[in-house]
Amino acid sequence: MSAAWSAPVDLDNCAAEPIHIPGAIQPHGVLLAVTEPELSVVVASRNVEDWFGVRAADVIGADVGTVIGPANRDTVDRARRDDWVQRRDDVALTVGERPHVGTLYRSGGLLVIEIEPVEAADPPATVMREAAMALQVAPTVAEVAEAAARWVRSLTGFDRVMVYRFDADWHGEVIAEARREDLNSFLGLHYPSTDIPAQARELYRRNWIRLIPDVAYEPVELEPSSGYASERPLDLSGSTLRSVSPIHIEYLTNMGVSASMSMSIVIDGELWGLIACHHYSGPHRPGVATRNAAEYLAQLISLRTAETAEADVRRRTLELVALADHVADAVRSPAVEDLDAALHAEEAAVLGLARATGAIVAAEETWCRLGSTPADAVVRTILDRWPAGEAVFQVDQLGAGADDVASGVLAYQLTNDRREFVMWFRPELVRQVDWGGDPHNAKIAREEGDEIRLSPRKSFDRWRETVRGHSEPWHESELRAATRFVRHLTAGLLRRQRDHAEIASDLQRAMRPDLPPPVPGWTFDAHYETAGSGEIGGDWWDVFNAGGGQIVAVVGDVAGHGLRAAAEMAQLRNILRAYLLDDPAPARALERLDAAMSRVLPGTIATAICAVLDTATATVHLSHAGHMPALVGGEGTAEFVAVKPDLLLGVSPGPRREHVIQLGRGQVLVLYSDGLVERRNRPIDDGLALLRDVVADATGAVVPDGALATWIAERMRTDAHEDDVSVLVIRHDVTAP
Repeated sequence: MSAAWSAPVDLDNCAAEPIHIPGAIQPHGVLLAVTEPELSVVVASRNVEDWFGVRAADVIGADVGTVIGPANRDTVDRARRDDWVQRRDDVALTVGERPHVGTLYRSGGLLVIEIEPVEAADPPATVMREAAMALQVAPTVAEVAEAAARWVRSLTGFDRVMVYRFDADWHGEVIAEARREDLNSFLGLHYPSTDIPAQARELYRRNWIRLIPDVAYEPVELEPSSGYASERPLDLSGSTLRSVSPIHIEYLTNMGVSASMSMSIVIDGELWGLIACHHYSGPHRPGVATRNAAEYLAQLISLRTAETAEADVRRRTLELVALADHVADAVRSPAVEDLDAALHAEEAAVLGLARATGAIVAAEETWCRLGSTPADAVVRTILDRWPAGEAVFQVDQLGAGADDVASGVLAYQLTNDRREFVMWFRPELVRQVDWGGDPHNAKIAREEGDEIRLSPRKSFDRWRETVRGHSEPWHESELRAATRFVRHLTAGLLRRQRDHAEIASDLQRAMRPDLPPPVPGWTFDAHYETAGSGEIGGDWWDVFNAGGGQIVAVVGDVAGHGLRAAAEMAQLRNILRAYLLDDPAPARALERLDAAMSRVLPGTIATAICAVLDTATATVHLSHAGHMPALVGGEGTAEFVAVKPDLLLGVSPGPRREHVIQLGRGQVLVLYSDGLVERRNRPIDDGLALLRDVVADATGAVVPDGALATWIAERMRTDAHEDDVSVLVIRHDVTAP
């Protein structure tokens, strides 16, 4: 049965081409696959007749000794039984009184024997010693690559040897080259990922070396037994003779290459690059001993590349981490009161630790902008694109929504909800990339009679492309330094927040009023709790006796959290209390507070609702300043007070409106902050509807005196709230005289 087991291949399907099972080998060797322990031939290459004088079809089913001779059979069997055939090993064989080498490996449950002649002499030992020494002393990746190209060419005799490094998208760049003097240089050229498809890269990762001694070879098909062929073709992934893709042969032919060899550079089990060897002056076959020496060099080159790359990362990391530690120490000091000022004082260092041109540190309710930063709309675009569940987001091509200063972004979360973050930015880096031929012309139509198929590109002349929209990629050392800085900053912010929370909590307790003395016929109670995160906010409530039978009740909320908000809250509460004691008219008091804020607290924003109760008439004078609507409930029902709230405090001082309501016996008036009804993933109207139902239930329930506000807050706590909560309840007792 024929072993030509392949589909027609062109560039439309080469990415899926089964190159590991080509059904053929190159003609500079012969292949036999045998069973164990019988050593009965199951697959044979059709050139076995040229080597051993017996047809491939007649070899199938025969003992391998009848083909290669008893002495060679004993050598193979001894090696097999000694179990030193693990991945690929060589044994000395004799064919026609000439020394040959047998390469043994296992595939698909069979022992595969590949035989080829031995070259005249082993490579000079001095070459290997000098190559190993040159590689050991090379201090950088670039110098390792230069030594690798030079010594591999000296060892193998190819006309050109290139060290080829892959980038993150599997495009390649020639980073070192040793060549015949009359050849044009390929150094610095880039090649598109389509030149080496994924399945070819996988074979390079698994095998250190591959040789094509004559690009113009005629493939030798395999003759498998009918039973084996019906099950599966022979997997030649580990083969030294495997026939290569016709697309690759055409590619090399278009380059003018007559022989080639590739050696892999593998780091941590992943393909890092290749050592590509090209010959132009006819066939060239380095022998097995030379190839084994080259394979050893490839392993040493891989090791040294990894070591020097890591040393480079360590060196750069140490420099940047020292910078990160310096900045972190400067901004997390307990003596630092103004984080924004501290960051601006260290602006150059903050940018330098990530080698960025701009940064935003969003923390403690402020955005500290350093260097060149994008507009808020671009930052929102970045936050929207940031994948959920990822604490770090990095790109070097932001694409749509980017601007000139933010083609590259490196972002870290400081809190789970991303209100606090650090972002570094890099601008677009317009650069020239020299390609070995037009990378956008990887497919060229070629006429073949009446058909047209796709073939590899023919031109490999230098082709220059201007690359836009990318920043310089983020280096591993920069990521490590940025991570360290963010870790320190997070710890410092948590410590500052804890200290501020303790101060703010003490301030809240100091400012929280005692409820007024009992008033016949009336009950007052209040409830306050911090946000679900434990962070102190700007909520306050106040109840006090203004004299003349009037009781003042206030609930307010300063925008923001932490110590600043708590301090501003304390000032607003004291100023408003003073105005109301002077004149218990809520609208005029809010007008005066608004005017005072513009002078003593410019930039502060707050909401408030102020109610003045006449205990004798049960009349309430009510004034809103951008606050949540008051709620009146009684006898199992509840309704919001229908008023139009005025603007927030601190926005535009001006006249305020006042509304009058009457509280019947048994009714309650509920004042509250927005933290009671707002949830991130719930419309506020739903929260208000829920509160109305809860207050209606409260008026029909038996609740101890002084506990109604807490009863309402507990039933509104459907999940963790993001803001602090204040609830103040005024109840007109049923038993009032």
